[in-house]
Amino acid sequence: MSAHVPTTRWLLSLVLLVAGLGLATAASATDEGEIKGLFLYNLAKYVSWPEGSFASDTSPIVIGIVGAPDFAEALDTLVDGHKAQGRSIRVLELAAGQSASGVHVVYFPNGSQSDIRAQAAKFDKEAAIRVADSKRFARHGDIGIVMRDGRISFYVNGDNSRRGGMKVSSKLMRLASGVE
Repeated sequence: MSAHVPTTRWLLSLVLLVAGLGLATAASATDEGEIKGLFLYNLAKYVSWPEGSFASDTSPIVIGIVGAPDFAEALDTLVDGHKAQGRSIRVLELAAGQSASGVHVVYFPNGSQSDIRAQAAKFDKEAAIRVADSKRFARHGDIGIVMRDGRISFYVNGDNSRRGGMKVSSKLMRLASGVE
């Protein structure tokens, strides 16, 4: 029975996020890291990458986590065995300042606004959706996320998110709290 409870929480959180109702930490008994991890996982379902972004039809979607090894490890556990768009998910830990080709989503959970902008700029020529913990990040990056009262809100930069031939689904754009 204990194996059933985490699955139920996972599904409940997933349904609430996709429905755009937010995730209440008390209702789903998840912490902020899990909520952000679920957001990144679900984000991978709503982005189309240009041809050539994957080595093969079976290549995973790679989520790079910059400068937060504990979060990268927790996310890896959270997405283990799950798929997005028929592809497995691979979590890659990146050091601050490191860029990597072949990353499809890159998350900057730590740092000052100027540091995060500088790090995100290393991915300007990559077809990678850049995400950071700041509403203001959407002005310079692709998606800024904010936690308030156990709920996640996100803001999308419509122009930047089309960089390199990527396309963010209109369904996701409608769920955004704001579009720059």
